[in-house]
Amino acid sequence: GMLGYQVVAHTDRLRSLVVLGGPTDLKHEVQWRPAMERVYKARMPGYDTDPDAAMRHRSAVYWPEKLHKKTPILILHGAKDKRVSLHSAELMADKLSETKHPHELRVQPNGSHTLIEMHAELNVMVLDWIQQYL
Repeated sequence: GMLGYQVVAHTDRLRSLVVLGGPTDLKHEVQWRPAMERVYKARMPGYDTDPDAAMRHRSAVYWPEKLHKKTPILILHGAKDKRVSLHSAELMADKLSETKHPHELRVQPNGSHTLIEMHAELNVMVLDWIQQYL
């Protein structure tokens, strides 16, 4: 999800984006799930020297105006996700609304991080979204 936002910030060639359980505010995420700091240190360039700058650089909530408005975004998130907080999805939806970026947030009340509990329904949702923009 995080990479999807980065792609949409750098190209207008995508007709739509679907983000499933994607973190959008890494600073909040590391506070919510401290074990992620180990992952950030191992995989995020610059984290050791300036963690705030490294997290902001990868956190789409800090640069929603950079996202190309030609790319509508469907945000899917499980309310019972234990890997990425629901706050990330809700905050990103708010930021997209503020910038008038076309998007939709769908929170699945009993959904986990991967929404595996609703696999068939999820496939239909994603295909319907993508077909709107092809």
